[in-house]
Formats: sequence, structure tokens, C-alpha cells
Amino acid sequence: DIKKTINKFKEIYNEKKTEQVLLGGIDIKIFIKFVNFINKKTCPNFSKKSLIMLQTCYFIFRKETEDFLPNKKDTVLKNSIKKIESLIKIVKAICKMRISKYIENRDVTKALSMLRDFKNL
Repeated sequence: DIKKTINKFKEIYNEKKTEQVLLGGIDIKIFIKFVNFINKKTCPNFSKKSLIMLQTCYFIFRKETEDFLPNKKDTVLKNSIKKIESLIKIVKAICKMRISKYIENRDVTKALSMLRDFKNL
């Protein structure tokens, strides 16, 4: 799948410059185009199990925030949404690093672990 993406990029842009980027060349303009191209082509989909995990995380985030901020429903909702949005971004990034089309439970677990580590700093 990544080979198809690289070949398509080569078709669109100068092949020599693409090879320089892939082999560590420093043409930053071409590299930025390559990153943007990859980003558009690699948007992972959620598996059913990963969605259930994320749903559970949302409820946990909401409960933790409610316990911390009782009687502030608007703030609880906003904070819970921000946390789940951050988690989803990290999950997608992990999946993209694996060069996979589908987000798996292990991606969600790894992202949660990263968030916990960040929280402990």
C-alpha cells in the first residue's frame, strides 16, 4: 500500500526529487509535499473493537472529570471531549506509524499509556 502511494507521488512530482526525499535528501519543499500527500492517503479506519474501547475511555474520562469538578457540567463535557479528541489523534498517529489501514485495540492501549505517562510528568 505504501509502495502504491510512493509510486503515485513519483508520477505527480519529479521522480529524481522524490528519490532524494526518500533516500534522505534535504529538498524541504518536496518533502513537505510528500508528507502532505501521505497524510491525505493514509487515514486509518477504526475497527469495531477499537471504537468500543474509545467509547469506554470517553465514559472513564467523563467520570474522572465529574469527580474532580462536581456541579460543572459544561466544563466536564468540554474537558471530556478535549481528552477523547487528543486520544483519537494519538491513536491515528500510532496506526499511521505502523502503516496500517485499520486502528486496532493495541493502538488505543498504546495511546492511553502515552497519555498516562504524560499526565505523570
